[in-house]
Amino acid sequence: MIDQDGYLTFPIYHGTSTLYRDSIEKHGLGALRDTSLFDFGVLAQLAELLDAPRNQTDWWQMNDFVVKTMIEQGVSGGGFNFRYGGLYLSSSRQTAQMYARSPKGSEFISHIFLAYEALKSVSPDEASQLLPCEHPLTKLFEKPSRPMLITVNRIKAHALTTEHGNPIDEQLAEMKAIREKTETHLIDVFWQQRNFAFTGTLEPQELTFEEL
Repeated sequence: MIDQDGYLTFPIYHGTSTLYRDSIEKHGLGALRDTSLFDFGVLAQLAELLDAPRNQTDWWQMNDFVVKTMIEQGVSGGGFNFRYGGLYLSSSRQTAQMYARSPKGSEFISHIFLAYEALKSVSPDEASQLLPCEHPLTKLFEKPSRPMLITVNRIKAHALTTEHGNPIDEQLAEMKAIREKTETHLIDVFWQQRNFAFTGTLEPQELTFEEL
């Protein structure tokens, strides 16, 4: 799973959107995180407004736990990672494609968008007061976009942790065992929950871009 030079012997993937392609091609993946877009304060205000009895929606009833967990930057009881601030990469192409196909190509920004749309459906005035037309998020929501998959073919194993911040040795051993006993076309399916975290920057020349 790791070659003699310390690189993973398999590609890993990141799902995103063409909304962020120019920035990634210029600065690299993980280099910049625009705080006007990745704004926990906006998400918290949306949650507070959607909690109000006057603003009840089906979407909020289905998603309030996820959103509030994101705000708390915790990990849910089911083991799903809702911590933000680092760069997350998947050993499964299918998993990365799923994230790429979220409405805005970022799980966090997509939840801001969906919460905003839910609030706008019941209280457009409150929605526009929170995110006026000149806000960077509102401008982003209006831009056309496509899902985009980024492939990283070479990455140093020592630069990675699991998505929960642990050493990757045990996870790599599990992945190796799966690969050795699974038909080739099913490996990606069984690797879907094997994700990694990376705290640095992946340079543009290390990345392959594919619009979906």
